Amino acid sequence: MNKKGEIGFILGFFVITAVILVAGFILLMVSALVNLGADEIIPEIQDLGMIDNINISKYSVAATQPVYSVIQSLNWISGMIYIIGLVGLFGVSLSFRITGQKWLIPIFLLWSLLLIMASIFVSQMYEDIISDNDDFSNYVKDNTLLAFIVLNSPVIFTTIIFISGIIMFSGVGEDNLT
Repeated sequence: MNKKGEIGFILGFFVITAVILVAGFILLMVSALVNLGADEIIPEIQDLGMIDNINISKYSVAATQPVYSVIQSLNWISGMIYIIGLVGLFGVSLSFRITGQKWLIPIFLLWSLLLIMASIFVSQMYEDIISDNDDFSNYVKDNTLLAFIVLNSPVIFTTIIFISGIIMFSGVGEDNLT
């Protein structure tokens, strides 16, 4: 029985889950900041006008339009990255399915509770940010997919942890059959 290896896997699972939780919140904030900055900077770059005999506005529109399109789609890109990370958690629990010693179940439940409390904390931070009516909170609200996931992260992480726990510990007692 390799107790150290089994507890290492469970610890790794929760570290990956916590990183995905924090990364989702950071993705939400960064995409809102980049979007806010682009909406302020790009119109100024496009209105440079003439310098000597060269129409800088014409060239700046051609250069900044593709960048601006990518920045505007960052909302959906970041949301899809977060969803892929959440679905990947099921892959982690399936690919590293352990026979699960009974003494690991309380540790799993304790770390589950800590992670669910962390997701409630992140959800509350998001609610505090969107309760303001400044420019930044409007850009955060524009990211509907990721905002929905972060706002409902306690329910989502509870479901993921519950299903992953079933997957990981469904083999409890099988090692005694051989």
